[in-house]
Amino acid sequence: MSALQSQMNPHFIFNVLSSIQYYILDNDIDNALNSLGRFSHLIRQMLNISTRNEISLSEEIEFLKLYVEVENFRWMNKVSFDVETTCGIDIYNVKIPPMLLQPLVENAFVHAFDQNSVNPQIILKFSFDENFLKIVVEDNGKGFSNKKRNEKLYESKALRIINERLRLFNQDKGEYITISFEKSRTRVYLLLRFK
Repeated sequence: MSALQSQMNPHFIFNVLSSIQYYILDNDIDNALNSLGRFSHLIRQMLNISTRNEISLSEEIEFLKLYVEVENFRWMNKVSFDVETTCGIDIYNVKIPPMLLQPLVENAFVHAFDQNSVNPQIILKFSFDENFLKIVVEDNGKGFSNKKRNEKLYESKALRIINERLRLFNQDKGEYITISFEKSRTRVYLLLRFK
């Protein structure tokens, strides 16, 4: 689990540093420093949670909010980020692998939206489905054409690593990640066996 998780960290750090580089190249020192300060706080939090096998859903949500804040800085806070939970989910006691959802949120920033996107939105939804915690990561971005959809799915290291982490967490070889595409909406579904 730790080896798979560690494969995500360099990709994550590279993309956040690219956001900061945007300000440096634009000679916007104030925003570069502000973004760097937020990034250092994010790295501290990442180091804190990434060494553990499981964290509370609350910790994962807080980490994602901070990640979105850092990414959203260069988007001028244009991307809204909402979290929805159904009744009965105790976000302080439900455990999940750390940084499981961050690559999916990152994909929305990198692939779903561009500067012309109108009201870009990312929604996380948590609910129970029999013995599983069902997680949906949804965005209202560009979506994929049929050709691009198949290419992206087979090339995505992030999806492969996430599914492998889910298999280890769920302790079997099932498929625990599925993706639904619509014209302007993408939903990624994950299932984690409730512990």
